[in-house]
Formats: sequence, C-alpha cells, structure tokens
Amino acid sequence: MKCLLIILAIFIALLLVFFLFKILPLLIAEPTIKANYVAEYNKITQPANYNPNENAAPYYEKAFEAFVEIPEAIKDNLKDWPADVNNAEFNAMKTWLASNSQAFSYLKRGVQKPFCWFERHGTDNAIFNIELPEISKLRTAAWGLSLRAKLNALQGQIELAFTQVIELHKMGIHYAGPVTLVEQLVGIAINGIAFNTAFAILDRAEVDSAILASFQNRLEQQLQQSKQLNFSIGERIYCLDIAQRMFTDDGSGDGQLIPATLLKYKKESPMVPSISYVKAILVCLSHPGRRETLELQKKLYKELDKIVSKTPWQLRQNGTSYQNHVQKLTKGNYFLNDSVFSLGVICELFQKEKISGEALLATLALLRYKIDKGDFPVSLQELVLTNYIKKLPMDPYSGKPLVYRKTDDNFTLYSIGADFDDDGGTPSVWGQGKEGGDHVFWPASRKQK
Repeated sequence: MKCLLIILAIFIALLLVFFLFKILPLLIAEPTIKANYVAEYNKITQPANYNPNENAAPYYEKAFEAFVEIPEAIKDNLKDWPADVNNAEFNAMKTWLASNSQAFSYLKRGVQKPFCWFERHGTDNAIFNIELPEISKLRTAAWGLSLRAKLNALQGQIELAFTQVIELHKMGIHYAGPVTLVEQLVGIAINGIAFNTAFAILDRAEVDSAILASFQNRLEQQLQQSKQLNFSIGERIYCLDIAQRMFTDDGSGDGQLIPATLLKYKKESPMVPSISYVKAILVCLSHPGRRETLELQKKLYKELDKIVSKTPWQLRQNGTSYQNHVQKLTKGNYFLNDSVFSLGVICELFQKEKISGEALLATLALLRYKIDKGDFPVSLQELVLTNYIKKLPMDPYSGKPLVYRKTDDNFTLYSIGADFDDDGGTPSVWGQGKEGGDHVFWPASRKQK
C-alpha cells in the first residue's frame, strides 16, 4: 500500500512538472508580432517599374463607387438570355444597365490598362484581416458586363458584344498573378463568366466568319496573357504572417504553436473546421516547431507552383491528385494541413478555366470552318491543318483532345469531366455528380446537371 502511494505521488509530481513546464507555458503564451507582412505583401505584389498612370485600380474603384446594385427583380435572371425573360424583367434589365452607364465607362478605361494593383490594408497590419473592399462589387460589375454584351448581341450589335466580352475577360486577367488566392479565384470566376457569355452569344446569334475570326484572334492574344496560379508569393507572405501570430518566438526563429491563437484562427475562419480547447492543447504539444513549419511551408508552395501546371489526368496517372499531393506534403503538420485544405480544389478550378478558354477558341474555329467550307470538319485535327486553330484543346481529364463529334447539322464538344470517363456527351457539371457525366461546351444550350 505504501509503495502504491509513493508511485502515485511520483506520478502526480511528474504530471505537475509536465503541466508547469510544458502545458502552462502554452496556456499563457502570446505571439510576438515583429514583421509588417501587409507592407511586405504590397511591396512584393507591386509591378516592377510601377507607373500609377498605367494602373487600372483607380478606374475600378470609381466604377464600383458608381455602380447601382442589381435589382431583386432580375437577380435570378442574370444568366438567362435576355429574350427568354418576361417584359417586366427585360425592361428592368435595360433600366439597370442604363443606370450604370458611368460605371461601365470607368470599367472600359480600366481594362485598357496593362495591370491592376491595389495597395492593401489590414487591421493590426494582419494579412488575415486584409481588406478587399472591391471584391463584393466585382461580381456585380462582371454580371453587368455580361448582360450588356448579351443585350447588344440580341439587338444585332455582335462586334460590340464581343468587344465587351473581351473587356470582361481582361478584368479577370487583372485579378491574376502573385496576389492572394481570393483575388486569383475572383479572376477565375470572372473569366468563367466571360466564356459563358461568349458561348451564349454564339448559340443565339447569327455571326459571320469575319467577326468570328476577329473575336477568336483577340481572345487568343488575351489568353496568352493569362497567368498561372501563383502560390509562392502572396500565399507565402500570408502564411508567414499567420505563423508569427500563432506561434511563440524564441528569438532564434523557432517556437511552439499556441492553443489560444489556434482556436482564434479556427473561429475566425468559417471554412476551417473547429476543434475543442483540449484538442487544441494536445495538437500544440506535439506540433512541429515554427522553423520546421516554415521550411515545410516554403517547400509546399514551391511544389504547388509546379503541380498546378499538371492536369488532373497527369496526376491520376501517377496515382495521386492535387488534394492528395498537398495532404501528403503537409502530413504531420496540423498548422499547414489546416491552412491548405482547399488548395487542391483551387488548382482544379484553374484547369477548368484554362480548358474553357481553349474550348471557346475551338468552337469559334468550328463555326468559322462551317461558314467558309459549307460543313463542319471530320476532326479537330483538321482545324489545325487548315490553320483555323494553332493547337488542339487538350482535355485535362483525359490527356487527349476534347471529344468532338460531328452530327447532321451541328457538333458536340465536351470534356469527359472529373469522373475520368466518356459518358457520350451526357451533360453534367464537370462529371462531379453521383452519376458522372461530361462537361459539354457545345451545343451551349445543353444544360449542365
């Protein structure tokens, strides 16, 4: 009995020592904020040889200030072809577009600039709190440009409509490059709206070969300006700032993850799963230190900049995917694994945007070919051989060209989608549903399910 008491006393003493020297320091620890990474972010993302007269941002800001919000009456109709809505909705569309004429004028001047750079600010100089005040207005502006282009096409002003699609796409390009992922995602979304608008116009309007060729040439030149997703600049700075706010600092570049700051981060990040306080303590006790975490973070983003150029099909051939690759790289590091949970999805969105642009070029070429030669070609390769397109549009989900099938008086063009199999052109949203399917680009009127 006496031995048991002694063992128990020793055990309690060890627990007390463990609590005093391991747990208590974590419970009372606070981060040391030394660097202003918002200022560093602004410095790194500012274009080389910055000339404020070449910056689109001031014009966008003026446009967003002038923009009249979308009326409730037409919010659900922005994706529709204007001729398909009722008279009241059609008139509301025209009235709304007219009320934004000044905003459109500013946007037109903005898209003519070579770049768009906003100086960012954040509460407490925290990148986590970085302010993107224009983001909420961008969607309104994009849908306004899209609707205006469709309305002009409906009224027979095809060249003007395609010019407005080009302007919309340029706005998307402005939100690409070494900036935050939020901004890059906005750029991807805007480009998607531009492509869908062009497909809708081609589906509903009669367009002659010369106008098709002009639009194809302008779009092709602009697609060459499109930038690859960038992780190693904006996201690296973001991660460095988060690390200094979530780890202790021992003065030599190392430190431990702090439970209180981990919980705060999870609470303020709606898309990050929450955890209990006890689990936060357990995670922090066994978590890799600050130096090891940042070295892994640097390696991770360099690797992401490499794999984003690989297609889902190429990764599948190597037995992996974007998300699996990311999770493998960050395995054992809760901080990084938690902060990169959506990066794989973002990589795939980039591939979808890229092939959508190439599919639009191929569609334009096919329609031109039909007008010029009286029938659609037997294969996409024929478009290359006759110089209607420069290269075949490669499906990121098959490693082969997009599926093209000539029909009696039309054609089908599609990607086999994320289920990686050809479902014969069964429409779906990138084959992501339970029943799979394909992502159909043409006929544009075929609904994706």
